[in-house]
Amino acid sequence: MSHLMVNEPESCSNTHDWTWQTAAGRPYLTCTLLAPWQHGFFTRHFPELPGHLFGTEQNYRLQQVHGAVVHRAGENEGRPAGDALVSTEADQGVWVCSADCVPLLVGDCQTGRVAAIHAGWRGTAAQILKETLLTLEGAGSQLADLRVALGPAISGTHYPVEWPVAKVVLQTLVGPAGREAWLALPDSPLLPDPQPTHVRLDLRRVQVRQLLALGLQADQISLCPACTFQDVARFCSYRRTRQKAVQWSGIVSG
Repeated sequence: MSHLMVNEPESCSNTHDWTWQTAAGRPYLTCTLLAPWQHGFFTRHFPELPGHLFGTEQNYRLQQVHGAVVHRAGENEGRPAGDALVSTEADQGVWVCSADCVPLLVGDCQTGRVAAIHAGWRGTAAQILKETLLTLEGAGSQLADLRVALGPAISGTHYPVEWPVAKVVLQTLVGPAGREAWLALPDSPLLPDPQPTHVRLDLRRVQVRQLLALGLQADQISLCPACTFQDVARFCSYRRTRQKAVQWSGIVSG
């Protein structure tokens, strides 16, 4: 096993380890924050959903649509359209796939309930994280009992977007109104870009801010340092290749 150093936003200053594991010689990541649950953020070396590794026959996934619809596992047949799954009973594996978008895995340390979220810029702007937490609370979870790991995704350094896109995402946060004010802010999720019409957007930093604003504490959140764009050997990246290939992230309820 090898470990990744966690380089997190100042507002998420915990030191949870991200550890490389192997299955049949192929690498995937786990996070100590989610240690009570079987889980993994898998690499491009697992082209098929690797649910069999967790020993459960109840594996659920979605037809992901870049929105804010949350489903409860097992309540719909097939692959319902949406971007978050919440478990409804023990021994359920919930899964999302991603290339550059952010995969988030959530565990409730009191009930054992779990959730998996796929969040690109559209889902982040539509507040898919808020909708998932509301669904968990509606099922009986308490915010203080939740643990959230944000997995491998494209880093802000490598994610240029037009300013109107970034503006829509940033409007979910309390902060300055203009681009220059955001760029000047310490620990900003916004970075400059050589093109005057563009900025670089760190979606995971936005999502950490959203989670903190929703009532979670910094020690309930861990952000993976891996960048899908940079790590060519391990991860698919649509921005890098323009090819539709994904990696899987999943967690099993207790």
